[in-house]
Amino acid sequence: MTVQETLLKFSRREVGPNDVMRALCEHDGFFAPAGFAVAATKSDTYDRVSLWGAESKVRPGHLYLFTDRGAADAAATKVQLGPYVSTVLGSLLFRALPGSVQELHVNPGSPKEQGWWMAGDALPLAGLWGQAVTLEAALSGKRKTDVVTELLDFPGLITYDTERGMIATLQNAGGLTNPGMLFTSIDCADAAIAKFGEQAKGLKQVVLSGAEVFAAFPKLGIDGFLVNPFGPGPVKIFDASLCGSISEAAAARKAASK
Repeated sequence: MTVQETLLKFSRREVGPNDVMRALCEHDGFFAPAGFAVAATKSDTYDRVSLWGAESKVRPGHLYLFTDRGAADAAATKVQLGPYVSTVLGSLLFRALPGSVQELHVNPGSPKEQGWWMAGDALPLAGLWGQAVTLEAALSGKRKTDVVTELLDFPGLITYDTERGMIATLQNAGGLTNPGMLFTSIDCADAAIAKFGEQAKGLKQVVLSGAEVFAAFPKLGIDGFLVNPFGPGPVKIFDASLCGSISEAAAARKAASK
């Protein structure tokens, strides 16, 4: 399902906001303001440069992104956009939203059912979604980077605690005996809760950084992690050996920071 189809389904209340956020972050065809795109992607090479005027006349504090050329052309009839580049991956844009942005508009100038808008306290959530999908791309091998660094840097890993204060596990799964469940994003966590139904009552959601999760691993009484066991993010198995190595990296990083 394309990002445009997801936006349309949201307008019909057929999907939720998390579906939209995932679709936006996974979309790899954005048109973005040139200066912001360069800063966000750390690249100055793009498929296309589009000029809708020599400079932007968009209201200060407002960021306009477009899912396709048609949406950008529609907006350009109403306001001078300035130079834009394409195509840009949504997750790289969302994770790098600058603090100066007060409102984020996707496809302004298009019909309401083809657009998206965020402001205020919702903007940090957009940034977290961008980081989550960037991490998922690293875990799946779609993005070539240091996966351990990405994991330790990520501020929003999700686990669940049982009523007894122990991490929720999925016994005898993924070739492991008692792996903890770990989620990269809220829709992946929600998928697990939906899967367990009544059995999920009493579970408490916990959000930690990757560094915190793996620093705690030796004390959790588990033999690894199942990451996103029920999707929609990539499913990964971290056995005890791998978790131990990442835990050591977390400890070394903490020691080096003192």
